[in-house]
Amino acid sequence: MKIHGDKVIIKETDRGDLEDIQQLWNNGEVMASVGYPDGLGQTFAEMGVWFKNIQECQQAKHYVIFTADEKFCGELFYRKNLKYNRAGLDIKLLPEAQGQGLATEALQLIIDYIFKNEDKIEAVWTEPSVENRAARKLYARAGLEARERPADLKPGRPYWELSREDWQALEVHS
Repeated sequence: MKIHGDKVIIKETDRGDLEDIQQLWNNGEVMASVGYPDGLGQTFAEMGVWFKNIQECQQAKHYVIFTADEKFCGELFYRKNLKYNRAGLDIKLLPEAQGQGLATEALQLIIDYIFKNEDKIEAVWTEPSVENRAARKLYARAGLEARERPADLKPGRPYWELSREDWQALEVHS
C-alpha cells in the first residue's frame, strides 16, 4: 500500500526500511520528546525482532514516510483498540525533514486512510507532551484537539483526539 500526497509518499514498512527506521530511532534529537535523549540504541538484530512482531500484530500498522523525491524522512504508526473503536497515532520525522509541512500532510493522509478503511475506528488519538509545542501544533493542524482523557486509559500525558464525525466536517480530506 502506498499513499501519495503532494509532499510525501507513505508506504507500509518492509524489511528494506529497517536501516532507515533504525537511524530515526537512534537519533537523540528525534527521540528526546519521547524520553530518549540519546536515542534508543537499537541494533539491526533488534530491529528485525521488532519488525517480525509488528508484522504479526493484527491491531498495529507501521509506515515509512518519504519525500516526494523518495528520500526517507520518517515513520507513522497506528494501533487499533477495537474495544473502544479508537486508533492511537504516532509520527516521527528526521530533524532535517521537520518544519516543511511534511508531517502535517503525512498525518492528514494517514488519518484519511484510517477513516476510509477502518470501519470500526470512530476516533484517532495521541498524547503530545505539554513541553512539545511543535507536536501539539502539528496535531492541531491535522484536526486533533485536547479532550478529556477516557477513563479506560491510564493517567498520562494530555489526550488529543479527532472523531470520525469531526473529521467528516473538515475539508482537508476532500
